[in-house]
Amino acid sequence: LLQLKSRRRDYFTEDEIELYEDLAQNLGIAVVNQRVHAASHERVKELTCLYGIAQAAERPGISLEEILQRIVGLLSQAWQYPEIAFGKIILDGVSYSTPGFQDTRQKQSATITVNGKNRGVVEVVYADKKPKLDEGPFLKEERSLIDAVARQVALLIERKEVEEDKSNLQNQLRHANQIG
Repeated sequence: LLQLKSRRRDYFTEDEIELYEDLAQNLGIAVVNQRVHAASHERVKELTCLYGIAQAAERPGISLEEILQRIVGLLSQAWQYPEIAFGKIILDGVSYSTPGFQDTRQKQSATITVNGKNRGVVEVVYADKKPKLDEGPFLKEERSLIDAVARQVALLIERKEVEEDKSNLQNQLRHANQIG
């Protein structure tokens, strides 16, 4: 709303009124454009995070611990305030976190559930207080992202455990063949 007042009657000419109406419309378009740009920027950060997780998971010969540490490094950059965001993953009591991570009240977390069992948590915290949004200082899209990250971590764990079981079985078969 753009409101202009004058105590004098008929202070604005028809041309001035038309100019102010056009100005108000252009300001409205600029505000909408800025919001769309900001939202697009946030979605790009989220997609970059998920792509980085996929890349880390596909690297041959990389351990689960290395993958989790890489994922933690990607987390803070995907949130709205990356300069004060810190990430942590706790899996089976072992913690992987970004340097400088400190537990704060402004926290968003998601449970890592593998084969129906809670095995850990993914957390993102803000070091400084930020205004309330959808979920504390976090966006609803960030809730979706942290849940997606927790699901991806769970899938990685499942895959690594299957690979480990397969390798153990192959070693047992080799060992049994050598004995027999």
